[in-house]
Amino acid sequence: GPKGMEAPAAEFAVPEDAKKVLKDMVAVWQVWQVPANVYADVNNMGTGDPCMEEWYKQLGRNRAMYVQRELEDLGIPRGQLEAMISGDRKDAPRRSRSSDPHVLACTC
Repeated sequence: GPKGMEAPAAEFAVPEDAKKVLKDMVAVWQVWQVPANVYADVNNMGTGDPCMEEWYKQLGRNRAMYVQRELEDLGIPRGQLEAMISGDRKDAPRRSRSSDPHVLACTC
């Protein structure tokens, strides 16, 4: 990342609240029972500084992966979740709204 900036680490600001939200996300997935995306929204992308934008992208990826691991620890089978950030593109084009992947979103 940019000089003087800390590593783009991921953690929960309020772990007790996060656990409640994570349990709700697990409950949603248990209804779906299909592969899903853990999607992190990345802000601050229009800085004009490629180094800063890459740092924010990495922060988003780290946070999405952190949430993914926490959800797996709470019982979602490994391999069912994929961490993504805003701007990531899937290989397959979207044919219709009904073909959209299932998404468990977290705003970073």
